Amino acid sequence: MERHQLPALPPGYRFAPTDEEIVAHYLYNKVHGRPVSTSAVIDNIDVYRDENVWIRIFERTGENALYFFTTLKKKTENGVQVERETNCGTWRSQKNTRIYRHRYNKTGDKIIKKQHIGSRRNFTYVPKEGSRGGVIKGTWVMHEYRLDGISISNARINNIGDYVICRIKKKQPKREELMSGDNDGPVRNSMSGLVQPPPSNNTSECFYFHCYLTTSVNN
Repeated sequence: MERHQLPALPPGYRFAPTDEEIVAHYLYNKVHGRPVSTSAVIDNIDVYRDENVWIRIFERTGENALYFFTTLKKKTENGVQVERETNCGTWRSQKNTRIYRHRYNKTGDKIIKKQHIGSRRNFTYVPKEGSRGGVIKGTWVMHEYRLDGISISNARINNIGDYVICRIKKKQPKREELMSGDNDGPVRNSMSGLVQPPPSNNTSECFYFHCYLTTSVNN
């Protein structure tokens, strides 16, 4: 199997697209099999799988925000509800926002047209009680971007809404959470590096796994 390609930008550069750019350029082109002009969006990561793949990638890159192409998993074969619970925790939905593409006049100072092209849903990762690995509630937040509105109205691709870009960000835990420890994992110092799992002969698989390319949006 093939390893994931990690972001490779020149020193001093940061990948910081707007919501409109994420949907209209990166996600739309990816879904339609067109070239995507960056490696900053990591390809084909299942952020809803039983092992927290994205945590390992954060450890390897040292970044505090990363972007992933992923495919949503339905709870039932013909259903509409998405499975967001893993063996280690749950992505809890917070807010849903529409994303618009704006057309401006020639001088660029007035919007002349606004089109609904996608949506963004916000999530917070809540680890299960008793899970190991030192993941503190509220440490990880995610924006899930999907095509919507005119982007899917004439689409010829089956289940086009199942393909998304997820922006996951690591937040600095609050001091009181660091002092108390929210789970069974170790308390980490705000200046420390990577979270180290507690020693155990039965260490949870939530923190021990490999990051490999498993699926392709275009298959």
